[in-house]
Amino acid sequence: MAQLVSHATLLLDELNGILTEIVQVLEASTLERYIKQQNPFASIASAYSPEQSRPPRIGYRWAEPDTEVAARQSKLNRRYSTWFQLFKMLFMNSPQGQLAEIANTNAMIESWIKYRYAGRIPSSVREAVEACKQTAQRYFNILNDAIVAARDRYIIIVDTSAIVDAPDVQSYGRVIGHTDYTVVILPTVIAELDGLKKARRENVGPKASQIIKQVESWQAQGNILQGIPLSTTVTVKMTATEPNFAQAPSWFDPTVNDDRIIVSALEVQRDHPDAIVSLMASDVNMRNKAQVAYLPCIKPSDVVPGTSP
Repeated sequence: MAQLVSHATLLLDELNGILTEIVQVLEASTLERYIKQQNPFASIASAYSPEQSRPPRIGYRWAEPDTEVAARQSKLNRRYSTWFQLFKMLFMNSPQGQLAEIANTNAMIESWIKYRYAGRIPSSVREAVEACKQTAQRYFNILNDAIVAARDRYIIIVDTSAIVDAPDVQSYGRVIGHTDYTVVILPTVIAELDGLKKARRENVGPKASQIIKQVESWQAQGNILQGIPLSTTVTVKMTATEPNFAQAPSWFDPTVNDDRIIVSALEVQRDHPDAIVSLMASDVNMRNKAQVAYLPCIKPSDVVPGTSP
């Protein structure tokens, strides 16, 4: 049985790792003390009015990082950028106030990573670390709220190979450890099944044809876009919309079907914040891509022993 955790939980785990690395970079850095530039007219004024003379203003700035720290910053920035694109997609339907908070937090976290903090730079590394942690706490609060909201509802997205390997969708509960769930079949999967109907290898063609017939049978029972109950606890439904890559993380390719399925799964999670959405995938490469997207993944081999691992 798979230990299923939510997309938000996986994002939270990665955020912990990112914050730890930001703190390590800050602790390996140096703050320089300097005298801020005075108003050029201040010295003239003080010559006539000595009481207006003021002590120099002290400021702090980050010293130029050495080669090792600069390399860590660059790698950390890429890691954070990957994480933030997925976080932003998950919460893009949030109220305007929360969207503004997310945008502001992102700008501040990027400034800590890149030494471009626009506000007052702290006078010590310790103060900088604490300020960075306070900034990141906004993300933690949002994710923790999402984790609490998604505890009792389960949605399984099936990829094409997975439903061919394990066509009995009512048996999927044994993988996730719950009997109440919804199985979602995407347009990309239906298109691939149609293309497989004439395939000859290992009876894939007949299996694909049988699944298409099963889907048509479900469609005849009612509006499958809203969901068809197969039992008191299991529902099957389809989606009709293609994934919107303009709102997806930048590394996904709309011409690659695996990417289309993963982006669609992320959209289902975004649109159902009260559910734990997982992807059932046979292909190792698909599961690797899902892992990069912090998308929970399960295998059909856990349903049907002897199928592809």
